[in-house]
Amino acid sequence: MKVFDEGIEILQKIPQLEPILLKHLFKNNSKKMLKAPIRPKSKPTPVDPAKKSVLPDENTWLWDAGDAIEEALKKAIQPLYEYVQTFSQFEEENKLNPDKYIKQFEGEGEGEEPADAPTIRADIFRIRELEKDLKERIPENVIVSIFRINIKDIRNMYVGKYNQIVEKEIKLISQRATESNYKISNKFAEIETQIRRVPKNIEELTDTKKYISEIGIVIEKLRKEIDECMNTYKICEEFDYEFSGTENDNKWKLYGAPLGIMETIQNQTTILEKQREAFIK
Repeated sequence: MKVFDEGIEILQKIPQLEPILLKHLFKNNSKKMLKAPIRPKSKPTPVDPAKKSVLPDENTWLWDAGDAIEEALKKAIQPLYEYVQTFSQFEEENKLNPDKYIKQFEGEGEGEEPADAPTIRADIFRIRELEKDLKERIPENVIVSIFRINIKDIRNMYVGKYNQIVEKEIKLISQRATESNYKISNKFAEIETQIRRVPKNIEELTDTKKYISEIGIVIEKLRKEIDECMNTYKICEEFDYEFSGTENDNKWKLYGAPLGIMETIQNQTTILEKQREAFIK
């Protein structure tokens, strides 16, 4: 009601135009204001009709008008309280913390295994569906009673949480690819080191040749691990994740690692045969 009262008060500050425009007709040049109604500070007391000497407050009508406006506003505001309760259905979104949510896939708890890339991928699609559903359930604005409510910021806050989760999950998948690449590459490096080891005697040469003859089974197992790692890279590509130039080089080096080992075995076999002849002599 503050605006209403200020509007009434400002009427009392409007000057009369006649004394200003027709100064020669008015002896008193003091500024005169328009006669305006004044809203009573408290509700006027009804006058007993029998008491002719007591006149009613001429501004009673203004009090009644202000009182009617105040009551109408109170009724108009009431639906807002009811509308606020509709947001109780978004309790999960209110509590959602992207950092805490992503920890369930990291396997940091005791006895917990980190989630694999396909599992995280499936959750990304689930989160995106939740985001789509949320946008349909929450409009950018809504009319309640006499008010147009802008709820775009609330909507964007919830959507922002889902976007953060998706970004973190994609990043986590990329980390899975990089970590898997590193582990598998180290295994191939160990194999190559063992194959290239220079034997000091016929016994060590025999051990190396035996290792080479049995390494095929290990290579096949590693091929399956490489396939899983490449699938993880494909998932990253599906979400338009960009690796650095070095990481991309490492990816293709891993892809060609089995062939590289076979070439190493072929070259080393020739070397070992010459060394065997030297040991025999």
